[in-house]
Amino acid sequence: TFDSIKEMPLVQSVVYVTLRLNPPVPLQFARARKDFRLSSHDSAFEVKKGELLCGFQSLVMKDPKIFSEPETFTPDRFMKDKDLLDYLYWSNGPQTGIT
Repeated sequence: TFDSIKEMPLVQSVVYVTLRLNPPVPLQFARARKDFRLSSHDSAFEVKKGELLCGFQSLVMKDPKIFSEPETFTPDRFMKDKDLLDYLYWSNGPQTGIT
């Protein structure tokens, strides 16, 4: 069952790695609900309320500044570094952090 996967960290990590390398939703769109500053590595962008944002997950999930050896299937990647889960996006739900 889905609940039993929580008790199998390697299986859970393999699922995350698979979805990172092959995002089921490659493009995501959202409208900013308020003005905010979007920081990315050494750049920042001012986003105004109502502006349309587009995320290309196939590119983002292979960013070498975030993921070491980004093209490599590393089954235990998310077991070793749980902070990497902060970069995974499943949809445009509230967990994505787009304000």
